[in-house]
Amino acid sequence: MNILNNLRMLMIVTVIAIGTSAIANELPSFSIDMNDEEISARIEFIQSRFEQGKLHAQLWQYGWLAGFSASVASRAYTVASEGDSPERFDAAVGIFTSLSGVLSLALKPLPSSSAASKLNLMPATTADQRKTKLQYGEQLLTVSAAEAKRRRGWTIQGVFLLEQLLAGLAIGMVDDRPKDGLKTAVLGMLASEIFTFTMPTQSITDLEAYSSNAFRNNSTPVASRNFFLVPYAQGIRVVYFW
Repeated sequence: MNILNNLRMLMIVTVIAIGTSAIANELPSFSIDMNDEEISARIEFIQSRFEQGKLHAQLWQYGWLAGFSASVASRAYTVASEGDSPERFDAAVGIFTSLSGVLSLALKPLPSSSAASKLNLMPATTADQRKTKLQYGEQLLTVSAAEAKRRRGWTIQGVFLLEQLLAGLAIGMVDDRPKDGLKTAVLGMLASEIFTFTMPTQSITDLEAYSSNAFRNNSTPVASRNFFLVPYAQGIRVVYFW
């Protein structure tokens, strides 16, 4: 059983390490020797940061996923029941833009939404287990920060905006309704920007804090006010919590 557990931990660490080794090698624990006390302190710091950011990440992840999924379902129903009306054409176009959001979240969810649970499940009974857990925690931290930066980057924003532009052009030119096409493109771009800029980015500051050895001064996450938007039913829901 111990052999299986060790193999499982090794596989987890190896998978997470793919694509993040360059970042991970810059972290302190990969370049200095540490005693067991410091290893434990680092694990506690990373775990506490993950716990602090978990609620926001999960609300954003599952809120938008539910909203995009509901949009796909409602538009599919419209396509199946509206005959040859303009609403049917709009719904058909909207299915593709909403499906893009579903796939974006379903195929590549925010690592920060599950990082706390994953790290908490790692055993830390022995010194070797704690070393492995620290390495795994650091890699989760770098993956979370890298994904947050990617989603805020111009490349993915450009893809989303291009999708909305194409949707507007399809309605305006293919279905010959330029005003409706312009409205669709503008509203779609606005929704894309809300989607992007309400995404939690705490993992980026968490990595910066960890890399600057903030935990050495017994620093702990400070409760903060969080404000963001998620899709809700046919509109937008404002979420605010401590």
